[in-house]
Amino acid sequence: MAVGIGLGALLPQTAEVLNAMSIAQVNIPIAFLLFGMMYPIMVQIDFSEIVQAFRNPKPVALTLIINWGVKPFTMLFFAWLFFHVIWAPFFTFEEASSYIAGLILLGIAPCTAMVLVFMGAFVNPVRSVFYGSDTKALLFNEVPVSGTGTA
Repeated sequence: MAVGIGLGALLPQTAEVLNAMSIAQVNIPIAFLLFGMMYPIMVQIDFSEIVQAFRNPKPVALTLIINWGVKPFTMLFFAWLFFHVIWAPFFTFEEASSYIAGLILLGIAPCTAMVLVFMGAFVNPVRSVFYGSDTKALLFNEVPVSGTGTA
């Protein structure tokens, strides 16, 4: 993070240069960095154990319920609390509403990369199922819930 802040302070045009490195609205440097973060965890997945993990569906169901039934509403509550109550004097209603919309989008998008990193701490087949179910839920739920095509 410090390198990014320093680079932005020393060379302010860096953001524009990196932003120009996009194909179909996909930033290529970010795509490579995300792949580099996820790859070490992905190669540890033992796909033969996934079937065994599905024999106990409770952890997968719990993950899906929390990600899609609890997190968006929790984020909505905290966003409302901070932007319409605590920080209300500092923002116009329109600004606060825009921030709330952005925070809700963050709340409905489980970060697959972080799921991989956190699940890398566990050594059992359930982590593969968590990752797979989280990713598939993201694919099928993101557009209907957020109304956008971006994740």
